[in-house]
Amino acid sequence: MDLLATPRQSQREEAERQQCRDLVKDIEAEWTALIHRGIDQDAFVRRDAQVTARLVLGLVVSVWRWYRAEGSMSLDEITEVVTDACLRIVCDGSTPARTTARKTRKR
Repeated sequence: MDLLATPRQSQREEAERQQCRDLVKDIEAEWTALIHRGIDQDAFVRRDAQVTARLVLGLVVSVWRWYRAEGSMSLDEITEVVTDACLRIVCDGSTPARTTARKTRKR
């Protein structure tokens, strides 16, 4: 993300940077729409959908900074932890989405 913040000297690199920034905006908009639908269907807690999407995306994207294949946690364990954390962001403890996701992951 830091690389996308700084303009580039070459036209080609700057065009690619701008294209990447547009893609990031599109991804954020899609996640915001997804969370908004969940809120509208009472599957998610009523909160600001854009802020919630940014929190979820921030959590997911952060994994690449600290994940190490040779680390103490397997990819499956990290998936479990991150998924649970994302569900805690969008749901309260009684929300069906969280209960369903936990049952699905345990199978």
